[in-house]
Amino acid sequence: MTAHPISPELLKELEAHFNALQKLERGDAQIQAREDSSVEIVSRMGGMINQLANMSRESIKLSMEMSLAIAQFLDVLNQMAAGNLKARAPIDFETEVLAALGKGINTAIAKVQERTLLEELLKELSTPVLYAWEGVIVMPLIGTLTSDRAQEAMEKLLKSITQHHARVALIDITGVPVIDSMVAQHLIRTIKAVKILGSDAIITGISAEVASILVKIGIEVEQFMTRSSLHEGLKQAIKMVGASQ
Repeated sequence: MTAHPISPELLKELEAHFNALQKLERGDAQIQAREDSSVEIVSRMGGMINQLANMSRESIKLSMEMSLAIAQFLDVLNQMAAGNLKARAPIDFETEVLAALGKGINTAIAKVQERTLLEELLKELSTPVLYAWEGVIVMPLIGTLTSDRAQEAMEKLLKSITQHHARVALIDITGVPVIDSMVAQHLIRTIKAVKILGSDAIITGISAEVASILVKIGIEVEQFMTRSSLHEGLKQAIKMVGASQ
């Protein structure tokens, strides 16, 4: 069987394909193989090499975009953990899954932000300070009192006394089911702080259960002025304000 020699032109084309594959193996995807050979199989080889190069370029592009996206996502999540709920992840990615992940992160941050704002609003509403009469303010406390909440209530009450130049501050605990020793101590400190500001404090709405707890933990109710209800407390406060005028 007689062997047919390869033409110099065909050999050159095959050599170019071989070199292109070597470059592709080294990570150089910026190649372009010829697809116009007179030999069909050589043209098809060129087409397949170009497909591999395109796939490699897309892979490199995806890898770079993914690395950048992950770095940006981590930065945003770190900001959120530090308390910055205004941070937002980028979503303008060509890769659909990265864009979707960015949107998911932003949705999660928005929900956390909404919940935080709601908690702050509820906290504000749970310890309102009402201007009831000339020189008289009222703070109605409702629900379980924690040490932190008692501290916040004290600070808010003292600020309101200064703001309204109140002479009498009523603290109504009708809606407080139970008080522990730590909260009771906060209450005593609040009354002392009110007196330091030159005002008087009246505790109203002490239930039998709360009174029993106060006695049990050694708090002498005689240390501060009390009234059975907010109505009775207001009557007493108005008398005190009128008497001081």
